[in-house]
Amino acid sequence: LGTVLEKENQKSAAHTAYTRSTTADAGYLPPYLSLAVMASAAENWREVIRTTNFILALDPFKDLTGYTVELDPFNFAEAYFYNALANYQIQNFAEAERNALKAEHLLGRTPELHLLLGELFARKNDYAAAIVEMQTYLDIVPHADNADQIRARLAELKKRADSLPSGEKNDRL
Repeated sequence: LGTVLEKENQKSAAHTAYTRSTTADAGYLPPYLSLAVMASAAENWREVIRTTNFILALDPFKDLTGYTVELDPFNFAEAYFYNALANYQIQNFAEAERNALKAEHLLGRTPELHLLLGELFARKNDYAAAIVEMQTYLDIVPHADNADQIRARLAELKKRADSLPSGEKNDRL
C-alpha cells in the first residue's frame, strides 16, 4: 500500500502505510528502507540513520569480510548507501566511508555511490582515489545534469593531486 500511495504522490499516506507495516511485522525490512528513502528525500538525516541502523543491525553478513554468498532475499546494499549518505551529511565521515565501501561491495557501479566515495576520499586528501571515483561517476553517467560541476570538481582534484610533494604523490598514486 505504501508503494502505491507513494507512486500516487501521497507522501504522508505512504509514510503512514510504511510505518503501520513496520508495526505489523518488525522483521519485514522493505518498509524500513522505504521510510529511509523518504527521510533522505526530506533531508532528515537523523531519521535516515535511525531507520537504516535498524535494518543494518539485522544484516547477517555485516561483520564478514571477503566473498560471501547473499542468502537473504533482502538486499542490504541500499541501506548501507543511505546510511553512508546520511552520515556524510552530518559529518560523521568515518562511518560514512565504512558504509559506502560496504555498499560499493554489494552494489557495484552505482553513480551516486561513486560520487559519495569521491567526496569522502577528497576530504581525506586521497586525491588519486577521489579522482578515480569521480571519473567512474562520469563514465557511468556522462550526460548527468551535474556533469559539468563534476568535471570542474575533477579538474580541481587533479590540480590538488599535482600540487602534492612528489613523495606524497607517489604514496597516494
